Amino acid sequence: MASTIKKVKKPSWVDVKAKLANFDNAGLIQLVADLYAAEKVNQAFLHARFSIGGDPLEMYKKRIQKALFPNVMGRNSDVKITDAKKAISEYQKAIGLPEGMLELHLCFCEVAMDFSTDYGYEGEGFFNAVYLQFKKAVEVLGKVSVELQEDALDRLYDLRNIASNVGYGVEDDMGDLLAVANPDDERNRD
Repeated sequence: MASTIKKVKKPSWVDVKAKLANFDNAGLIQLVADLYAAEKVNQAFLHARFSIGGDPLEMYKKRIQKALFPNVMGRNSDVKITDAKKAISEYQKAIGLPEGMLELHLCFCEVAMDFSTDYGYEGEGFFNAVYLQFKKAVEVLGKVSVELQEDALDRLYDLRNIASNVGYGVEDDMGDLLAVANPDDERNRD
């Protein structure tokens, strides 16, 4: 006799949304309060979404700093690229303004290159991650004000110059991106 196992459908957003439709205003506020209390990530999301508590980027930048420039003398001394990328992804979901995205991509690159320079940290995967964040920063340039573009370009060219000390073709790859994004800049001929 074969057993009949009933397959349970995996819950989805549609199921949650249907349940939320039955909540009144007070119930929704209490649900958000419970989510807020449950996780610091939820708190950061809500703070960023509602622009509460000062610079919404600060917490995300601190997470990037902790992930990419760990205390090498401490217990958690490993570089955690996925944690830094996760911070950027969470900001994007919370608010995702191009100015903030640009700043976080640049922060990722600057912190990673500082760590590499200070401690001689290297590896193809590490520099691939830096290059991808650099590329994302270049891609966001056209979505921000001219003033922010100018500041970001200065920072991007500085990163390219720092990359000349690390190898792995990072400097050339960064230079190629900048030459396409900003073809008339004399710094492309450096």
